[in-house]
Amino acid sequence: MISKNKNRATGLSFIFLFMGFFGLLATTFIVKTKAHYQIDKNGIYTQGIVDSTYYKSKSSKSYQTYSEFIVKFEVDGKAYYSLPGFTEDDVYFKGDVVKVKYLKRNPWLNRIYYRKE
Repeated sequence: MISKNKNRATGLSFIFLFMGFFGLLATTFIVKTKAHYQIDKNGIYTQGIVDSTYYKSKSSKSYQTYSEFIVKFEVDGKAYYSLPGFTEDDVYFKGDVVKVKYLKRNPWLNRIYYRKE
């Protein structure tokens, strides 16, 4: 009898863990989508400067790399940084000027607008 209840409890634990994991993924997706929508609709454009660039491998078994870069921009005299942007082409170098769109209420919520080659 105890073994049957233990198996049921273990099964329920896995179900709740599984549901929690997918709930977290769904919540993260919704929050990111909402932030991107708000930036697109209400964002303010500014110019940023590529502050750093570096290369990363696509996977531990791959020799293919891509370039990541971080953009620094100022709002009301305070410096802010973008999340890493990435491209497979070497088109961004330290000091390049890039267009950034940010939310006035929170400039940490921003997007890099890539230049078209």
